Amino acid sequence: MKTIIQLVDTVDYVRTNCFQHQLAISLGNVCNLVQVELRSILSGQQRPHADGIISCLKQRTLDRHVSTVGAWLKDKPIVIYDQDPWQAFMDDSPYKGAYERFFRTLNVQTFALTTKWWVDYLRSPEHLFPATFVKMWVLPDYCKQQVPYLDRKAVAGFVGTVHPRRQKLLDVIDNAGIQTSVLRSHSLGYQSFLNELGKLRCFVHNEDMPIYVDGQELNFNTGMWVKDIEAASQGCFSIRNIGQGSDTYFEGLPTVDGVGLIRLCERIEDVPRMLMEIEAMDENVRQSLIDRTIEYIKTANKWHETANTLIEATEQL
Repeated sequence: MKTIIQLVDTVDYVRTNCFQHQLAISLGNVCNLVQVELRSILSGQQRPHADGIISCLKQRTLDRHVSTVGAWLKDKPIVIYDQDPWQAFMDDSPYKGAYERFFRTLNVQTFALTTKWWVDYLRSPEHLFPATFVKMWVLPDYCKQQVPYLDRKAVAGFVGTVHPRRQKLLDVIDNAGIQTSVLRSHSLGYQSFLNELGKLRCFVHNEDMPIYVDGQELNFNTGMWVKDIEAASQGCFSIRNIGQGSDTYFEGLPTVDGVGLIRLCERIEDVPRMLMEIEAMDENVRQSLIDRTIEYIKTANKWHETANTLIEATEQL
């Protein structure tokens, strides 16, 4: 089994972060994982012997300390895992240009990104950065049928930070006479967050938002697909706006007549109708689709694939 160094802000942060703790568990299952905190690097502690190095530092953390990290690595190849690549390119981001700084200072093996659209963007002739697509997912232990569909009181709702784009969708649903259930929180533990999802019949969110890169208008809606996977893992239907790259997360999910638990809308005004269509489904067909989807997400365990992909990327010298 290979020994892999994982650079982290702090071990405590990784243990409590919704996605980082799942990645760390999965890495620990397939390698001898040595977690090195930022403070160890800053204090000049010797780098442990390892077969490869993966940075899971926050993008802003690595950007702030890239020179020190580079000196500590001494040109050792590194894989940089990042869930928010757009922050390194948006015109209004304080971290714009971070990838150029990383690539100039470190021996970057590849940028491992959780959004395929941004992988393609990095690989484009304008940038020619090495980039690898890896998925976020939900660990098998978290995948469960909380409450049968008909026993859930809330037809539609949201759990998390209600950005204006999301409030706009919630208003459309409420104005159509369907009362939404919203828990405005960004501080729930992960299990508590999933438990709250499990009280909803349908999770709804809107990620349609323009962003600007070098003056060009792009859209934020090419990512955030894992939110729908999380909802489906708890037996929720999920509706969100359409965007490039949905198939990279949703391909293979069970369907009925070509339609699965996760549904995409062209316009948010169509969401009330979509909710009523879900409500009108045959209850046995609907519950079977829910149960099969939970089992698929549990069995697929894409975090395991991600861990293996990251380790393999450290070997590609």
